[in-house]
Amino acid sequence: MRKQLTASVAGVVVLAAGGAAGAHASTRHRPAVLRVGTYHGIRGQYRSVQAAVRAAKPGDWVLVGPGDYKENGYKGEPEPAGVLITTPWVHLRGMDRNRVVIDGTKRGSPTCSPKKSDQIVTKDGRDGVQALKADGDYVENLTVCNYLTGPNGGEGNEIWWNGGDGSGKVGMHQWWGNYITATSTYANGLNNPRGEYGIFVSNANGPGSADETYASNMGDSAYYIGACNDCKAVLTRAHGQWSSLGYSGTNSGGHLSVVDSEFDHNKTGIANNSQNNDDAPSPQIGLCPKASDKGPYGTGSCAGFVFHDDDAFACHATSRCSSAPHCSAIAAANPG
Repeated sequence: MRKQLTASVAGVVVLAAGGAAGAHASTRHRPAVLRVGTYHGIRGQYRSVQAAVRAAKPGDWVLVGPGDYKENGYKGEPEPAGVLITTPWVHLRGMDRNRVVIDGTKRGSPTCSPKKSDQIVTKDGRDGVQALKADGDYVENLTVCNYLTGPNGGEGNEIWWNGGDGSGKVGMHQWWGNYITATSTYANGLNNPRGEYGIFVSNANGPGSADETYASNMGDSAYYIGACNDCKAVLTRAHGQWSSLGYSGTNSGGHLSVVDSEFDHNKTGIANNSQNNDDAPSPQIGLCPKASDKGPYGTGSCAGFVFHDDDAFACHATSRCSSAPHCSAIAAANPG
């Protein structure tokens, strides 16, 4: 039987396609389909995922055929990402999760090559797919790999919904991710450059959902949801492995659920913490956003966790592990 961790919170918003459809209707734009690569003999208009995403308007679909896409963003982009999404309500969908790869390694190298000479290392690091302060962006059915931090850290996030990292404010609302994989095959021991976060959501207050996802081999955390006092987020059927942390949530709370998920072979399974840092608001206090919310146990707290089969959290001495503070199933940190 699959081992499970459940973080149950009352009042989680039900996420339905109807919400997205309503937002699309308000754009007064008839959604278009922009194709990248070739699928079932149909050649798309674009060879680059970034080019299609930049051309997309709210409500459009970017469908990506199987291929190894060595994406490097575009000149003058506000964030260093292989694919940067700044338009709201764009659906980015691969046509084959395992064969549509957004790849941070050099052109001409094998897909997600682990060789040091095949990596691209920049001064400040790069992210893979990043949705920047744009509501309602979907990332679905694809793999992102080997986008690394700089030599001194920074970036290195494979898939990121970024509502304003470091701003101390929520700058994004709806977000969705389904059937996505985030990993790095390159390891530099405990040192930079490295993959930092796998599936990363920050400064967004939802409603948001990620379902059927996998993240591994991260120097910090396979999964992160943070900087949201009422996140209104649901993480379902997530699997995080071979990272310092399986799941990390800094200053995250309110309506937040982690359901039917497994975190194994990490140094620490889950680290839910409060810090007085740029992931404001801080600290999290565990209270429900509204007095009328009684939480999963009827106590008025929306920060309840229910654990099953704790042996799912196996701590192994891997090269990824020493960035985490403890070898444990769960670490609740409040540095003060």
